[in-house]
Amino acid sequence: MERRMRVVGVLLILLVVLGAGLAYATGSDESKTPVTLTVLLFDRATAGFKPDEGLQAKYIQDEVKKALNYDVKFMTMPRFPDVDKVNLLMAGGQAPDVSFLYDTAAVTNYVTSGGLNELTGLIDKYAPKLKKLLGDDCLSYGRWSGKQWTVVAKRTLLARINTFIRKDWLDKLGLPLPKTRDEWYQDLVAFKSKDPGNTGGKVLPYLFQGVLPAEPDWNAANLIQSFLGKMSAEDMAVYSPSTVSRWVTPGYKDAVRFLNKLYSEGLLGPDFMLDKDGEQFKKFVAQGLVGSTMGNWDDPYRASPGLQAELAKAISGGLYVPIDPFVNAEGKTRKALYNPNGIYLFNPKFSKNTIPFLKYLEWMAKPEVRFFLQSGTMGVHYLEESDGIPIKYVDQSKLPGGDAQKTNWSDFCMILNGKEFGSDAKNAEAAALGSSYSPGYGDYLKPAYLMGMKDGFFGYHFDVVISSDAKFSGTLQQKSAEIWVQTITAKPAEFDALYDKLVSEWLSMGGQSVIDERRAAYKAAVKK
Repeated sequence: MERRMRVVGVLLILLVVLGAGLAYATGSDESKTPVTLTVLLFDRATAGFKPDEGLQAKYIQDEVKKALNYDVKFMTMPRFPDVDKVNLLMAGGQAPDVSFLYDTAAVTNYVTSGGLNELTGLIDKYAPKLKKLLGDDCLSYGRWSGKQWTVVAKRTLLARINTFIRKDWLDKLGLPLPKTRDEWYQDLVAFKSKDPGNTGGKVLPYLFQGVLPAEPDWNAANLIQSFLGKMSAEDMAVYSPSTVSRWVTPGYKDAVRFLNKLYSEGLLGPDFMLDKDGEQFKKFVAQGLVGSTMGNWDDPYRASPGLQAELAKAISGGLYVPIDPFVNAEGKTRKALYNPNGIYLFNPKFSKNTIPFLKYLEWMAKPEVRFFLQSGTMGVHYLEESDGIPIKYVDQSKLPGGDAQKTNWSDFCMILNGKEFGSDAKNAEAAALGSSYSPGYGDYLKPAYLMGMKDGFFGYHFDVVISSDAKFSGTLQQKSAEIWVQTITAKPAEFDALYDKLVSEWLSMGGQSVIDERRAAYKAAVKK
C-alpha cells in the first residue's frame, strides 16, 4: 500500500509540474513533417503472438501512414496490473499519446490533477465520424464538470457477469440445473461429498478467478446481489459500482457471511487469495477440478484462454453451462450491467499530439478499418459470412501462415469494446455465431447473453468529479481486497466482529468521505 501511495504522490506532483510547464498541446495538424504517434497496447501473453509485431499492428502502421502520414509506434504492457503500470508511465512523463484505462477512479485522478489535455470542442472538429459511432450517451462518461477529457470506447455488449456450472457433473448425479441459491449450494455440497469428476478428493466445488483489487467481489457479484435489500434511488446511486466496494450496503455483510460459510465448509477453493494472475484458476479448470465459477458472461467459451475448450480436451463430455439461480427477495436475479462506456482513451498533458490522437481514432472509426481489426480476412481468419457477420472462425493454431496471421480481436480497435455490426440485435447475433470464441460452442452464447442481461441495471453516472473517490481510490481498493480475503477466510465465530472492525477502518481511511460526497452530489443533481 505504501508503494502505491508513493507512486500516486509522485504522479500528482509530476503532473502538476508538467502541466504548468507545457502549453496546451494540440499537435501539428497541417505540418508536412511526419508525426510519430505512440499508442498503448495490451499484451495478453497469447502463445506465438507478439501484439506490436503482428498482423493488426502492421496493418495499422501501414494504413495510418498512408492516410495521415503518422508513424505509429506501439508500447505494450500486460493486461494486469494496468493501473499501476499507467500510473508509473504518467508519473514519468512516458505514457503514450494514445493511452487508456478501464479504471474510472484512476482516470478521474488524472483529470483532477491536471494531467490530461482537454478535448472539449475538438472531437466535433476533428472526429465527427467517431462521435457519431460512439454516440453522446457514451461520450458523456468522459466528461467531468461539463468538459470532455477522454474519448470513451463504446461497449457493444452490455452483459457483464454470469454463473457457470459443470452440467456433466449434475447429469452424473441426476440433478437438474439449480434455480435458487439454496439449490446451487446443495449442488456444491454434492460435488464435494460425491466427487462426480473422480478427482481423488481434489474437487473444488466453487472457485474464484483470483482477487482483483479494483473489484474484489467480481467473482461473486451475482450471488451478492441476491442478498441486497431494496434501496432508494439515492442509495442506489451512492452504492452503485465504484471504488466503494459496497461494504455498508444493506445486505452486503450477509452475502460475505455466506461466502465465509462456503469457505469454512470447503466448498470454496482454499487458496483463491494466492492466485494473483488467475493462472491457477485456468489450470484447475483445464484439469476438470472446478464445479462452478462466476466471471465474464461468456468466459468459458472465449478462444482465449479457452477454458471450455481446454476442459473438453482433458475430460470427455466436460461442459460448463450458464445458470441464473441467485434470486433476491423480490424474485429477481439482479445483475450490474456494463455501462455503455468501455475503456477511457486519453491524451496525457505532456503529449504534443492531441489532434493526431483524435485523427487516429477518427481513422479507426471507418467501417472497413474496424471490420478488419475486429474480424480479419475471409478465407484466412474466418470462412463465411452471414448477413455481413463473419462466421466459422479458424482456430488460431490452424491459421494459414502460422503465427504471422495470429490476431487479438479484443484490443486493436480500441474505440469499441466488442464487435460492432450496426445494431444491438446484430451485435448479439455476431456473438452467438461464435466470433472470437472456441469453435463448437456458439449455441451457448445467445442464452448466456440473454441470461447475463436478465434483470440487469446500470450503475449511476455522476457527471461531476467525486474528488474523494479519486483521492482515496488506491488506498480503498487495497483495503477492500484485504477485507475480502480476511472476512471470507475468517473462522465463522469471529466473522461479525472482524467484518465490523475492518469496515470501520475502511470507512475511516476515506470510505465514509466517498459515500458522503457521492450522496451530496446525487442530491445536488436531483435539485437541478
